[in-house]
Amino acid sequence: MFSTHLCFSDYDLFFPAIERMHGCRQFAVGFANYDRRELGRSDEARPGYAVIKRFRDLPYRPILGLGVLDIHSDFIESPELVRDRILYAVDVFGDPYRIHVTADCGLRTRSWAVAFQKLVNMVAGVRLAKRELGLSQV
Repeated sequence: MFSTHLCFSDYDLFFPAIERMHGCRQFAVGFANYDRRELGRSDEARPGYAVIKRFRDLPYRPILGLGVLDIHSDFIESPELVRDRILYAVDVFGDPYRIHVTADCGLRTRSWAVAFQKLVNMVAGVRLAKRELGLSQV
């Protein structure tokens, strides 16, 4: 068993190989960099996350490390935007336990203040999503 991290590419190019990676337990994938900054949970509102349907439909059941923070921008995602990205992914996957929330990648290119606030808002967004899903706050 192993996990892999994919970021900032045309993910469709990887899928012939991904479909054969039955030993992969988790794919951590950057999506926020391709997404809109407005709120919403529809396909139209979350264009950066369209490819997650391909991860859902794999012949095995990996966990998706869902990138919700754009690490290439000082834009600080609101907790509500993080929540909407999470809830969109949960709607697509149908199972909140197959979603692990992450930043797209590392935040070392951001200032300490920006990175810290992005992470604070990510945690707050996870809490909002859990509340809406009726999951315990751990």
